[in-house]
Amino acid sequence: MSEFFKKRTAGNWVHLAAAVFALVMLIVYASFTSPYGLMDTGAIICFVFNVLLNIGLFIFETPINEYIKIILCALAAADMAYFIVACIGDISDHINGVGALGSGAPFAPIIAIAVFLFVLVVVQIVACALGKRKQN
Repeated sequence: MSEFFKKRTAGNWVHLAAAVFALVMLIVYASFTSPYGLMDTGAIICFVFNVLLNIGLFIFETPINEYIKIILCALAAADMAYFIVACIGDISDHINGVGALGSGAPFAPIIAIAVFLFVLVVVQIVACALGKRKQN
């Protein structure tokens, strides 16, 4: 078992960290958006696939790993897009100082979740860029 962990590269560990981060973001996303009616099933599906594919990339080395990494970046970007589209009414309400378009969700958590989703996208891109094999 220790040989398995010794063969893991920095990219593999970043994928494992991204899986944990995506799981945490899934919980935060679901707990914040469900009371305000902002939850999107597509975002939940993207989060779940993001977690599963990142864990798969940590465990397995296959010829299609490079393509899966690109898919993971797209899934993280889709999660961010789903969230911003769901909250655009609240964002515009806050900017304009009115309460007509949004769901009444507080503004600070919306910005915090959007920033964390952006960090998830950046982590996926960094994991894509890191090497897949240990050079020794």
